[in-house]
Amino acid sequence: MGTVGNTLNEERPGAFERERDTATICHFKEIGVSSGWRCLEVGGGGGTIAEWLCQRVGPAGHVVATDLDTRSLESIASPNIEVRRHDIVNDDLEMDSFDLVHARYVLLHLKEWEVVLKKLADSLRPGGWLFIEDPDLDEMKCDAATDDVDRAIIGRHFDAVRQMMSKCGMDMNFGSNTLKAFKDNGLEYLKSESSSQVVFGGSQMAEIFRPSAEMKDGLVSAGLVTGEEVDEFTEGTRKPTFVFGSMRTVFTLGRKPS
Repeated sequence: MGTVGNTLNEERPGAFERERDTATICHFKEIGVSSGWRCLEVGGGGGTIAEWLCQRVGPAGHVVATDLDTRSLESIASPNIEVRRHDIVNDDLEMDSFDLVHARYVLLHLKEWEVVLKKLADSLRPGGWLFIEDPDLDEMKCDAATDDVDRAIIGRHFDAVRQMMSKCGMDMNFGSNTLKAFKDNGLEYLKSESSSQVVFGGSQMAEIFRPSAEMKDGLVSAGLVTGEEVDEFTEGTRKPTFVFGSMRTVFTLGRKPS
């Protein structure tokens, strides 16, 4: 599973999937994923989506699930899954092969994302669907319900995160910019919609935003915040009065002409 590694806490496996899977699956159903489909799940991570696809396409279908770390994917007990340790930037993909190609919070991390998106589009069979989920990170901010002390902590933390990501070459409005790339690659029946939510401290969603040790080290070593300030934010995510807006997830879909 592709995540915003410097934003989301990967030390709590499953929290991201629990929050995001429902929306992803709704879009699969809208596309019409059904028995016999051949699907590619890029950056399969914890494997929840790959497992759902295996059940959906049934014995007549096939799911290829890829990642750099395939340990979770390898635990899926389904006869119609193929797990690949795969570098989506440098490794080849078969052409004209898949009814569905899906990647969630993957392309944002890749400097070569335009090349990768073309590779994914080329791997679709005629009539196949490409479905990309990526965020707009500028949406992370305080909510009006937050008190002044917490507002300062939240604002400082998210400003530091955005600065660090910008230095890494990430586009803060990446999710919204993928639609043009779909159009440039000749996809049709284009659709783009987005969702975001207000996050309350102590909730399942708040778990995702607690800084990992790696993220804390990166922010501190870059001189963007102190370790104590990161710890303040971490502790805040456990308080119900700690309220902020999540990043906006953009769902972009398109079909390869048949």
